[in-house]
Amino acid sequence: MMSDGAISIKAFAEKNNISQQAVYKKIHRNSGKLKSHISKQNGRMMLDSFAQEQLKPADVNFTLAEKVKQLENLLADKSAENEKLIVEHSQLIDRISENEVLIETLKSEISEKNTEIENLKNRINEITDKSLEIAELKNMLEEVLSENSNSGMGKKFGNLFAGKH
Repeated sequence: MMSDGAISIKAFAEKNNISQQAVYKKIHRNSGKLKSHISKQNGRMMLDSFAQEQLKPADVNFTLAEKVKQLENLLADKSAENEKLIVEHSQLIDRISENEVLIETLKSEISEKNTEIENLKNRINEITDKSLEIAELKNMLEEVLSENSNSGMGKKFGNLFAGKH
């Protein structure tokens, strides 16, 4: 009688990395021992846990097949990881490109600001020079007015500069 855990021959073959034909051959060779452990359900041959254990490959090919399966799984994992890294790399390259454009824009703005600062410094120097010239002219005018302070016209200019009207 079948116990829990029964699987089809196809599922057993896939699970153990062997062909269905190899399973049928092994069943035929061990038919006496396996007769009560193999049943049919819905037209499919089912193997109970005892039959599965008896039919399980025990040779070097099974070990190699298992190692190949493990390596294929590892390769699939590494490939997926590699794909992730490729996407991440691409995103980082895009960010670098964006940052390079930003850097160039900022360099241009800095250059414009430096030119503007230089122009303002020149303007300050011009205004300072004119201010010094005006102060010098004022001093000269005050001296002339001071010398002519006794005259009526000199007094009028002196009062005007002093803020007296």
